Amino acid sequence: MMADVAKPARSWSLVVASLGLVALAIWMVLGIIENSGHPGHYYQFRNHADGFVYPTADVAWWCGGIGVELAVALGILWLARRTHPSIRMLACVALFALPFGMAVPFAMHAPPYYGGHIVWLFFAVVWLVIAAVAGAIEARIRG
Repeated sequence: MMADVAKPARSWSLVVASLGLVALAIWMVLGIIENSGHPGHYYQFRNHADGFVYPTADVAWWCGGIGVELAVALGILWLARRTHPSIRMLACVALFALPFGMAVPFAMHAPPYYGGHIVWLFFAVVWLVIAAVAGAIEARIRG
């Protein structure tokens, strides 16, 4: 006989955090694709567009990176069931904050796809901190 195991209540902050991350990722990927097509956004083409070719491979690479980071974050949020949802969100904050901190110093003359990735990391950190606080409040209210 299998013992009845109490199923933990669904954390709405976890659902909202996940949906928010997905929405941010979609928004940033679309922004990277659109902004990367403007020659004026590249340092070497700031005065003229001669020789500009859309950087398809680079854009795909950086957008793929956002997809991988999103998949890892969602995996942490949904697969680590033994920890509190807010702790999982803060683990994802660390996951995004580390590359953000390492990438920012190189952003000055970077192409739009690089800058878009940095913005994605920043927004993901801010969103997950807000969601972690909301999750802690939700857990406190539920008792």
